[in-house]
Amino acid sequence: MPLPDAGFVDSTVGDPDSGAVDGSGDDVGPEDGGPDDSGAEDAGGFPDATSSPDATPTDAGSCVQARLLFSDDFEGGTYQRWTSQQYDFDPEPCNSAMIGTERSRSPTRSSKSIVSCAKNGDSHRGYGGVQFSGDTPLGGYTNTGSGINAPNGVVTTFWGWLEVPYTFGNGVWFSYFTVEGACNWSEPVITLALADPLNQVESVHIPLNGGTLNYAPNAPRWPVGQWVRTTVYVNYLAGEMRVWMDGAKVFDASFSRTTRTMCQFHWGLYASPNNTDLTYYEDDITLYKLLEPLSDTSTEPWLGEQIPVCP
Repeated sequence: MPLPDAGFVDSTVGDPDSGAVDGSGDDVGPEDGGPDDSGAEDAGGFPDATSSPDATPTDAGSCVQARLLFSDDFEGGTYQRWTSQQYDFDPEPCNSAMIGTERSRSPTRSSKSIVSCAKNGDSHRGYGGVQFSGDTPLGGYTNTGSGINAPNGVVTTFWGWLEVPYTFGNGVWFSYFTVEGACNWSEPVITLALADPLNQVESVHIPLNGGTLNYAPNAPRWPVGQWVRTTVYVNYLAGEMRVWMDGAKVFDASFSRTTRTMCQFHWGLYASPNNTDLTYYEDDITLYKLLEPLSDTSTEPWLGEQIPVCP
C-alpha cells in the first residue's frame, strides 16, 4: 500500500532570486503506510564514516556530540532498513524503483527511481519512508505516536544524481526530501524541491505557511547529471532549517509548526504527474540527532565526514 502523500502541494516558483512562491493544488491526507510486521531497524551497518574519499576532517579535537539514528548506502541490496520495507512507487507503466549497480556514489550500489510517462491524477512516487517513535525507526507504519525530540535539531546528509531532459516550471516539479512533525500527517510538511527552469532549491511549504526563506548570495542551483551532496539541518523546536549543497549554503529558513518533534521522513523521488522522463539515483543517506547545539551555522555540518562525531 502506498505511503501517505504527505500534504504535498503542487507548486511553481516565482523569481528564484526573491524567494517568491506561487502555490497551487490541494493537500492530500494520510493513509496507511505499510504492514506493521517487524520491529525497529538498526541505524548501523553504514561504511566507515572516515573512509570517504571526499572527506576532509577538521581538527581531531573538534567533534560534535551526535547520535546516528538512520543510514542506508543500499549495499545490502534491499530496502529492509526503511519503515516501508520497500521504496514506494506506483505500478507500471510510469514508475519503478530498484537497487542496482548502474551508478553509485560509494561503493557499488545506489537506489534508482524512474518516471517514464505522464500520469493522470496522482503524483509520481519513487521514495522511501521512515517513521520514528522517539529516536527509533519503526519497522511498520502506525501513523500515531510522537517522533524525534531533538532540542538541538537533526542533520541529514544524502547524495542524489538527477537525469531529466527538460526544465522544470509551469507546474512541472520534482521533490526529493520531506519531513513531517506529526505522525498522522496532520500538519504542513517541509520539503526540498526543484520547480523552476534554473533548478533553484525550493521549500514551498515554509513560505506558504508563514515562514521565511533567506537565500545565500550566489546560492547554488542543482546541476543535472552529476552527484550532488545535500545536507539539511532542521530544528522543529527552534523553527530553524538550513540547507547546503556540496558545501555551499543554499538558504536559511524559519518556520513554525504545532508539533515540536519530527516523526516522518522521506528521501527519494516525488514529482508532479506531468513529468514524463526523469531518473533519480540516491546513495549514502545519514540522519543524526544533535546532542549539542551547532556552534557554526555557516559551515556545512557533514557529520562523520568533514566534521567528526564524538565517540
